[in-house]
Amino acid sequence: AHFYIEIMGMTLASTVVGPEVPSTGDKFPYFHIFFRMKDGSTIAFFEVPGLPERAEVSHPAYKIFDHIALQVDSSEEVERWAQWLVSHGVDVVGPTDHDGLIYSIYFH
Repeated sequence: AHFYIEIMGMTLASTVVGPEVPSTGDKFPYFHIFFRMKDGSTIAFFEVPGLPERAEVSHPAYKIFDHIALQVDSSEEVERWAQWLVSHGVDVVGPTDHDGLIYSIYFH
């Protein structure tokens, strides 16, 4: 929560705690947290105590394929975000220019 609120500037939109996952009916307790972005949309995460760890990926490249893309108004704003993240101790890869179409930064 600290990262999304304090570093990314999102607000806490909602939290849900329950004994089973509503969408699947899976019987395990969970915590669901939602963060609101500047445009009003949200990003959400689950935490499930006691759930087994995920299996190790079969190739190192898979460790970078799961990601989200957030829209900004300019490549200069991407640069500002990169500098902001680095100033808060986040290891950033990029900015990366994808053939002039998309300008990205990557971080874990």
